[in-house]
Amino acid sequence: MKREKKERERKQEKELSLHFQYGVVFSLVHLGALLATFTAGRVAPRFLKVSRMAFISAVSLGVITIAFGFLDYVQDKSAFLSVSYVLRLLEGLTDGALWVSILSTMIHLYPDHVGAVMSYSDTVYSVAEAVGPAVGGRLEIEGGSGGCKRGV
Repeated sequence: MKREKKERERKQEKELSLHFQYGVVFSLVHLGALLATFTAGRVAPRFLKVSRMAFISAVSLGVITIAFGFLDYVQDKSAFLSVSYVLRLLEGLTDGALWVSILSTMIHLYPDHVGAVMSYSDTVYSVAEAVGPAVGGRLEIEGGSGGCKRGV
């Protein structure tokens, strides 16, 4: 009886550890975006034009997303998690820099409507964050495991 209980506790601890490790992968995107939004607005204009920052960020985001798709080929668990952590942090950094450059450009184009620009862009971003996982989950159900990656 005690042996079964200990075995069950070990299994639960292992599951919690696994959930934590993969949860960190998803939270690193937002941590990277947070760091980028604080620094991109102040540091980047000294070195880059806003349009160049947007271009570099968009291309980097595409490359990082494609690289993340190839993580299925990494067999070692610790290597998989390490590369996932790095890619997701980079994704967050580039996403935050892209967001700053987009908002800067829109505010420059519509200086008399800063509040509207902020509210519309935040609304669109929030809707995408809310609807995107649901649509992605549905595509995963329809296409099976790795359905989105078959075209790569």
